[in-house]
Amino acid sequence: MNHIDTFIGLHQKLDIEITSLRSKHDHLEASMKKVLEHLHLEA
Repeated sequence: MNHIDTFIGLHQKLDIEITSLRSKHDHLEASMKKVLEHLHLEA
């Protein structure tokens, strides 16, 4: 049972990491869009 608990814990940690990275990516993408608009450039 301990191996299953470890696997579930790892899965939960990876899910949190993916959520965090997605949020950071969205934030950086929005920031880049603002910079490009300010410079009158297109992505």
